[in-house]
Amino acid sequence: MCAETTQSENIRTEGMAADMQVASRGDGKTHVDVTLRVGGPLSNLHPQITGGDQLEVTNGIDTIPLSFGTHLLARPSYHGVLPGDSGGQTVQLRFVRARDKSALGTKIIMPPGFAITSPRAGETYSPARSALAVRWGPAGPGSVEWSVRGGCITDQRGVIAADTGALDVALAAAPPPDGGPPPSRCDVTVKLERTARGVVDPAFGRGGSVSASQQRERVVEFTP
Repeated sequence: MCAETTQSENIRTEGMAADMQVASRGDGKTHVDVTLRVGGPLSNLHPQITGGDQLEVTNGIDTIPLSFGTHLLARPSYHGVLPGDSGGQTVQLRFVRARDKSALGTKIIMPPGFAITSPRAGETYSPARSALAVRWGPAGPGSVEWSVRGGCITDQRGVIAADTGALDVALAAAPPPDGGPPPSRCDVTVKLERTARGVVDPAFGRGGSVSASQQRERVVEFTP
């Protein structure tokens, strides 16, 4: 079913839900995606900002308006990019209404940023050298989700309950899915992610969700 839109000025704030996702991927930017929904979780109706309403996001230093966009297979949503990774800062969504109650308190504290220091990008591994030593810093509070994926290895993932800035993974070649000869090589992507949950302003009567993540990736090579 294709998503439908309606003018925000025709919908009361208490009849809307807000879902906000905030992500920094090590590119010196904070990417913000917001979906507004009319009604419950199964609703396919989304308000488009009109009639003097405003939707913006701030990290306490920079404030930017969010831009509306649609896609055939995706729900209509709003997008914006804050400068910097916003690590440790509060990212706040401000829905300013011209004729109804504003919702200014949807917010989340971004997890601290970090950088992968090992392995080097493009480093080569094989069954004879399968130990992948992943290092990053600075270590931070809370947990870290990790995954190691590639077209010729057995994918692995897990959670480090206490962030020490270190992870050791033994890479293992995966059998070809069709029983044919193994590939000569493949790229292996190491991904680390710190996540956090925030709060939705209660003025959004239909609720919603807020999440944030600091994501970092490193690509190496594996030869079966």
